[in-house]
Amino acid sequence: MTIVIGLICDNGERAIAIADRMLTEEEYLSVEFEHDISKIVKISNNCVALSAGSALEPIEILSGVIDKYKGVTSPYITQIVNDVKNEYRRVRQRKIEERYFLPRGFSIRDFYAYQRNLHDDIVLRLDSILENFDLGVFILLVGVDANKAHLYLISNPGVSTCYDQIGFCSLGSGGRHADTT
Repeated sequence: MTIVIGLICDNGERAIAIADRMLTEEEYLSVEFEHDISKIVKISNNCVALSAGSALEPIEILSGVIDKYKGVTSPYITQIVNDVKNEYRRVRQRKIEERYFLPRGFSIRDFYAYQRNLHDDIVLRLDSILENFDLGVFILLVGVDANKAHLYLISNPGVSTCYDQIGFCSLGSGGRHADTT
C-alpha cells in the first residue's frame, strides 16, 4: 500500500512530509515493491516533493526543477509549483508524441498544423489521446516560504491544487486511510 502525506502545523508556519518506500512501475511490469529509494525529494532548502503513482516519471519531471533551484535560498513555493507543472506537461507531451505521433511519422505540432488533411477518424482518435492521456503520477509539494507553509498537489494533465486551507493532503492507495485519521 502506497501512502504519501503532507501536513501543515504550528499555526501554518511549518510543514511535515511523510512517505512510505513502496514503488510502483505500472507501464511495463505492473509491479509494486519496497525499495531503499525515498519518495521524498529535496527541491530546495525550503521545499520537498513527494510522489505517488508511477515511480519513473517523477524523477524525470523533478530533475530539471531540482537543478534550477540548486543554491537558491528560500524560493517562493508558488514559483516551484509553476515549474513542476510546466515540467509535468512537458514530460506528458513528450510521452504522447513518442507513443502515438512519431510512429505515424509526425509530431504533435504537425498534427495541429495539418489535421484538416487527415481522415476524421484519425483526428478524433489522436485528439482523444491528447485529451485523456494520464501519466499516472501525483506530486505533492510541501514547503515553507516567508514563514507560511504550503501544500500543492500536481496531477494530470499538469494542474495544481492548493491544500493550504485544509492543512493536509494524502495520496496513494493508503491515502483514504490517512484521510480518515
